[in-house]
Amino acid sequence: MADSQGDPRSDAEKINAFLPKRGAQGPCPACGHNAWTLVGGPGWSVTLPMIDGAGAIPDAPPHIPVYALVCNNCGNLRLHASRVVDAGQGDSP
Repeated sequence: MADSQGDPRSDAEKINAFLPKRGAQGPCPACGHNAWTLVGGPGWSVTLPMIDGAGAIPDAPPHIPVYALVCNNCGNLRLHASRVVDAGQGDSP
């Protein structure tokens, strides 16, 4: 299924193509291992809800879509904004 940018590749293919172009690869900063798994699967997305300055979460909070990677060794989470990844597919560093 194509995303909003018309890209038919899977999320894993997109993130795996994007990160090396931007120099955003490397080992887990928590444990030093370098094995990551993309959270979710086809039809799933991860979002971070935004809260207001008082710390309240509205009924329908705005959110930031992200690609979430989890370290296979220690479970550390690594997040990359979907909008940046999806928009930067054709860009060079």
